[in-house]
Amino acid sequence: MFRALGLFLLIQTSVFAQSFSPKNLVNFDRESNLHFGAYLGLNSLSFRFDLADDFYQNDTILLMQPQALPGFNLGIISDLHLGNNFDIRAMPALHFGTRNINYRVFDPSDTTIVMDTRAVESTYFELPILFKYKSDRIVNTRVYVLCGVKAMWDFASNIDVDMKDKSVVRLKKLDYGYEFGFGFDFYLQYFKFAPEIRIFHGLRNIMQSDGTEYSTSANKVFTRGIIFSLTFEG
Repeated sequence: MFRALGLFLLIQTSVFAQSFSPKNLVNFDRESNLHFGAYLGLNSLSFRFDLADDFYQNDTILLMQPQALPGFNLGIISDLHLGNNFDIRAMPALHFGTRNINYRVFDPSDTTIVMDTRAVESTYFELPILFKYKSDRIVNTRVYVLCGVKAMWDFASNIDVDMKDKSVVRLKKLDYGYEFGFGFDFYLQYFKFAPEIRIFHGLRNIMQSDGTEYSTSANKVFTRGIIFSLTFEG
């Protein structure tokens, strides 16, 4: 709560200070309907599990829990103006991320319970197509919200790994879902800069069942992710 209040006060102070600042890039949104840029981002990937109907009757896998880990994004921006307040943008990127699945496993050989962590590393090519609604410009600032769809292709998918390797959690290569977020456009002297937060909800079951207890413990597995990015447009 205090962090949110601090962020609000910081934004208000910035807007107030800008009221006494010269206006930058006054023709940025009028000179061309199409702008290009790039962005750098940090991401945190995780999962949402739809556990199997008989999961709690399982006497081997006692717990299945996702663990989010940090990664990073590198992408480009193509932004088409549809009017003063609406844009549509494509943001193709490479997305590097890792997430763990933590299992609590009962070992019948010595009647102990152990933690077993399976790391899932992914290298995605992703393509978000997003609608952007932005406020009217206040000197050198706009606030905006985003929503749209995203498809991702995992070059590091281990779905083709030998089925005899029981230590691997196999995920499908293609994933897709919806994405939404918000950010702040700051018009600087030579380019437009924006910090942005986006949240992704996968809609495809990406678990490839291979008959092991590790994969059959869940009926469905979906991707969840959050991205904080810094965008630059010229």
